[in-house]
Amino acid sequence: MTGLAQELAWANNNLVIDDEDFDEIGPRLERWYGVKIVFGSEDIKQYRFTATFKKEKIERVLDILKTSKEFTYQFDGDRTILIQK
Repeated sequence: MTGLAQELAWANNNLVIDDEDFDEIGPRLERWYGVKIVFGSEDIKQYRFTATFKKEKIERVLDILKTSKEFTYQFDGDRTILIQK
């Protein structure tokens, strides 16, 4: 997805992930939800996803992403999410 298309999706409260790896998605999730994403291993960062979300909670987004790749997540404190195998 082009930068302009992502900006338009963002403006319309849509989070669009278009064949992107977790390493690319992480910073966007951090900005979108005001959290810190920490990966438990380097290989998880390479997991690729395609999805579109509209006003979903971060837990729902991660639960949906988990249906296609095997990982777990947990909150570490109030605003940090640890993603691991």
